[in-house]
Amino acid sequence: MTQVRVRERGEITIPRKIRDKYKIEANDMMYIYSMGDGIYLRIKESIVEKAQEIGAQMLMDAGLTVKDLLKDLDENEV
Repeated sequence: MTQVRVRERGEITIPRKIRDKYKIEANDMMYIYSMGDGIYLRIKESIVEKAQEIGAQMLMDAGLTVKDLLKDLDENEV
């Protein structure tokens, strides 16, 4: 657990170690939820990055690479 101070305008600083671990950068959007007697911060994931992760996993599961897909595109060009 890490302790942070809330500044006058309600701002907190997320420690560098946590920002690095979760790849949080300046101007990234986050969700904040009120939960019971506390709060929860969640990184707003980019839909493009999520789609890339899912696509990469699907390729891996199928035993394919991006190169395989591009080769198929070239062969099927009209």
